[in-house]
Amino acid sequence: MLGHDSIALEFTCTTQPQRFGSGDGKGKLLNDTVEFILPGNVPTSEVEKFFTGQFAAARGPEYSATLRFHDTFDWRLYRAGWVLEEATRGRRGVVGCYNRRTGDHVSIPVTGRLRHLHELGGLQEERDLRGVVGLRALIAQAQLPVRVSEIKLLNDDQKTVVHCRVGQYQAPDAAEANSEFTAIRLLGLRGYTAELRIAAARIASATNTTQRECAVLHRTMEVLGQTLDEHAVKPHIRLPPSATALQWMSAICTRLVDVMVSNEAGIVQDIDTEFLHDFRVAVRRTRSALGQIRGVYKTESITRFSSEFAWLGQVTGPLRDLDVFLLHFDELRASVPVELHDGLQGFNDYLRGQRIRERRRILKHLRGERYHSLVEDWRCFLAEPGTRHRGGAAGQTVVPVAREHTLRIWRRVLKQGRCINDSSPPQALHDLRISCKKLRYMLEFFTPLQTAGNAGHLTRRLRRLQENLGDFQDCSVQIETLYNIAHQTAWDQPDTVLALGALIQQATDRGTAARQDFHRRFQSFDTRSTARLFERLFAQTQIKVA
Repeated sequence: MLGHDSIALEFTCTTQPQRFGSGDGKGKLLNDTVEFILPGNVPTSEVEKFFTGQFAAARGPEYSATLRFHDTFDWRLYRAGWVLEEATRGRRGVVGCYNRRTGDHVSIPVTGRLRHLHELGGLQEERDLRGVVGLRALIAQAQLPVRVSEIKLLNDDQKTVVHCRVGQYQAPDAAEANSEFTAIRLLGLRGYTAELRIAAARIASATNTTQRECAVLHRTMEVLGQTLDEHAVKPHIRLPPSATALQWMSAICTRLVDVMVSNEAGIVQDIDTEFLHDFRVAVRRTRSALGQIRGVYKTESITRFSSEFAWLGQVTGPLRDLDVFLLHFDELRASVPVELHDGLQGFNDYLRGQRIRERRRILKHLRGERYHSLVEDWRCFLAEPGTRHRGGAAGQTVVPVAREHTLRIWRRVLKQGRCINDSSPPQALHDLRISCKKLRYMLEFFTPLQTAGNAGHLTRRLRRLQENLGDFQDCSVQIETLYNIAHQTAWDQPDTVLALGALIQQATDRGTAARQDFHRRFQSFDTRSTARLFERLFAQTQIKVA
């Protein structure tokens, strides 16, 4: 939450972050924060009356600011327990970095808009958050104008025992009816826990409301008509086990096309590389659903869609490959001898130039008629496929359909893996990797139908095998790509070719190591305990079908 000392001083705090936690002495700000939301614009004078007879109130400064909540596009910080809240006046502001699970928070002054984690000043919190954020950029997920008033609650000795912040919010352009609300935030001080509880009880009694965790964030999202989980990549289906296979398939594919569309703007604006990644994952999952959950739709009815989604995967692939190279460029550079570092700069320039061209090509496709027709026609088909498009499994209860197709792919994985030996071509491992990916998607599609605990165990075991196969495939692709680039491009520096050769050799060594580790990984997956988990996967939701 926002650091109250910083706000109360109207952003005149020092450049040192103010840290609040249980280690502070008496009278210092604690991690105890209580929030209440009241409808409408409640005057600060009315809030003061809540405490009459218990505390004296000393009014602090009042000011207008813009409140912004920062997170990644898919809310990674919030899901990990963190909230980043920024209050700004012009170019000056304060960021509150708050862990809603532990209560620890720090208040950090910033100049200009917060855009990157490094602007938090290299604090431990910044390093912790970087592990959560990964490759994603921070964006302002929600913002509202606010009129802030500060109140200090004093005891009989005229000592401050609780800080009270009153914020009056109004959504721009009246986002919803009665969008005005007032947030009261109490921040406790060490040694005065009882006073904090009394103050909170006074508000609850006077307003007939209850405190709520992250109340301002949640109410802001409600006012703006947004939710915190709308950009989740995995399709979370909320249908009963009695639903038909057609209903389940429609829900899966509708969710996936929603994910695709929600990532379009991020790809166009080039906010971070994960927008394209999540877009492609949604495309792959859609293709897998169409190819593996057979009999729900007639084959001839979805041939065109299968072909078009394959096209979409192909045209977005080259840019993703370039992104992967650039994301790992520092690692690649560090892996070759120092004397070849300068030679890799030409390779970096080449990748960036290719990325510009590939991005232009993708933007042309995303704005083109072919893509928009695919999305529109697919949505219409999913909404009402019509009797003539429904296959024989469409009306069946989903559980036996899910079981049949999941176990079929699992058996294919076992058959392919058991046939691989030291002389098998790389394509055999690639085919197994694709089958494992399809099996993983099936487990994700039907998670709500599965026996509690089984799906998690299976996913973890499958993931370990996939990591090995993915490493081998990445090395194979990298070797082929680097070889083609080295031979098809005229380089200004001979050292660039030498550096590319060194990268090829390293990729070859890593691929060899992954290949040698394959049998151990596969044997860890191909066990009796894994087989029992698969056989019992849908045991609790078994439904007899006439």
